[in-house]
Amino acid sequence: MKTLAPTFSDREARIESSKTSGARIKADKLRSRGVDVINFASGELDYMPPSSLLSSVERINYRDSHRYVDTAGLQELRSFVSANIASFDEITYSAEEVIITTGAKHGLFLSVMTLINDGDEVLLPQPSWGTFKAQIMLAGGKPMVVESEGERFNPTAVEFEKCIGQNTKLIVLNSPCNPTGEIYSEHQLRDIAKLAKERGLWILFDESYRNLIRPGCAFIHPAAAFPGIRDQVVTVGSFSKSLAITGWRVGYAYGGQEVIRRLKKLQSHTASNANSLAQYAISDITQNEVVRFNTKVNAELDERCHKIQNSLKGQDLISYSEPCGAFYFFLDFRKIVGKRMYGIEVDSTDRLAEILIEHAHVALTPGSAFGKEGFMRLSYAIDRESIQIGMTNLVEALNHVE
Repeated sequence: MKTLAPTFSDREARIESSKTSGARIKADKLRSRGVDVINFASGELDYMPPSSLLSSVERINYRDSHRYVDTAGLQELRSFVSANIASFDEITYSAEEVIITTGAKHGLFLSVMTLINDGDEVLLPQPSWGTFKAQIMLAGGKPMVVESEGERFNPTAVEFEKCIGQNTKLIVLNSPCNPTGEIYSEHQLRDIAKLAKERGLWILFDESYRNLIRPGCAFIHPAAAFPGIRDQVVTVGSFSKSLAITGWRVGYAYGGQEVIRRLKKLQSHTASNANSLAQYAISDITQNEVVRFNTKVNAELDERCHKIQNSLKGQDLISYSEPCGAFYFFLDFRKIVGKRMYGIEVDSTDRLAEILIEHAHVALTPGSAFGKEGFMRLSYAIDRESIQIGMTNLVEALNHVE
């Protein structure tokens, strides 16, 4: 009798492995072999978390923190998020309209699974973080690319409207944006929100980098720009970026009570609840402590941003738009693609990333990871000395372009 081999689901085959983590992993492997690689592919701050947060871990009553907590999260932490929204955005979401998730990534996954059905179309600006596309496809949706004709990559309401079809269900917005560092302005969000209201569309709003803003720029929430969209927006955020605790895996989502009820139902069958120990620790710090920490971090990020800009002055082969938030530059390498570097043909930014890590010992994330060939993401969430060395290496590599 012939034996049959078991088969796999087709869900995993719909998506690619993460290219954002791929560059970082390759840099780490070279470092382990003694090669001094400057990792501009990093997606996390090099800071230690606030000392008060680490101290709170030591004060936690472990008899409680090692057990299940409410699926939606600790009441104290949900109230903390609710108060933060009211304080900074001047919009109101109660603690019952907040859910604590296993990182922002899980919050986004729960949201997509809740908001779209098989065949639904999702408007996705490009460039964008690759996880958006992957999660949409895992949920059976169809990501529909929306590109901006402007230099700053944020599509306008008019550009979104051109892409709306009969099966359009959802608009994804990320502000500040990974990979570009761009922020949607108040008038942009107002016009997009009005469009979503008129067409009966959801907005999935990723605000994970909201606390990391450059001088002269300002963050705004869609519901603050256009209050009428409040219950059609599902917002997802993260403590990972604002508190430098990426490994703790604690995020949040908020929206109308009905959508949060559904997210809670899904979470009950996927993660049960977010890391309870981390939730207790975060609940123990104050908003003022968070503000002080973010003020210090932003001042340092400003200095690092300036170092990148100073290093690129007078470089004709690379151009960029000045970032407004997060800790990324999205550099335009299109003048190099099609040429040769170190005698090697640069036929794509994927190939360019390989050349730079092997010959210049700098790791950048290729634009293909974000759906934008010809560009590369550079993270300045690393120390100033490494930035100086890395930028010197990168600029030197430009002398080998022919």
